[in-house]
Amino acid sequence: MIETAMGPALTRGEYWILEAVVEVGLPLSWLARESLAEAVNKPAHGLTYAALVSTLDTLFQAGLIEADHTQETVPACLTPAQIELALNEQAQFWEHGYWVYRLTPQGGQVWEAFAQPDWTCFVAPATRTSVDQPALEHGCIGGMQRWWVETYMEALSYLGYAIDSISISWVEQCPWHATYWKVLPAGHEVNYTCMESEHADALPQHLRKVYDYPWYRWR
Repeated sequence: MIETAMGPALTRGEYWILEAVVEVGLPLSWLARESLAEAVNKPAHGLTYAALVSTLDTLFQAGLIEADHTQETVPACLTPAQIELALNEQAQFWEHGYWVYRLTPQGGQVWEAFAQPDWTCFVAPATRTSVDQPALEHGCIGGMQRWWVETYMEALSYLGYAIDSISISWVEQCPWHATYWKVLPAGHEVNYTCMESEHADALPQHLRKVYDYPWYRWR
């Protein structure tokens, strides 16, 4: 990353690393996996191992990302040696904790300057399985515009989910924590329960427009 009169200029690799954790943090070790593209469902960063370590070090030192260990609570700026250790964590690290990296507020601002997101079209879906009924899932979808959230929820029925209409409840959040680093003035959240259905179908055009909407410019 270099500083210009117009602000910071990011390399493709630097932007990729920031963009990958806009919504949720990632284990640093994933960035060195051969199966990274499959894990994050998009093309990988394309950096060599040495370039990856150097790029991460640049972003840590610039204060754009931070990492925390799952057995600790204080975010840290990792040294190159610590970055390498985190990148090389193996499968057994799940027993002992692992390093996860995320954007700092400053990192979020830099990402926004490049990506130019339209937060009014951002949707934050989340699900968790019921402990008592494994086939049942509890879902939550949030967004700034209620109609946009409603349309997104409608799309789920085409994607193999049967929503219990009686379980649907709405909450207006003021402010609304859209992501772990981004807080917006207000938002709408809908909570519901659902089960996987054997029926799935292609999304109608009016639903695809919302479900696949590119809410920021650079991907």
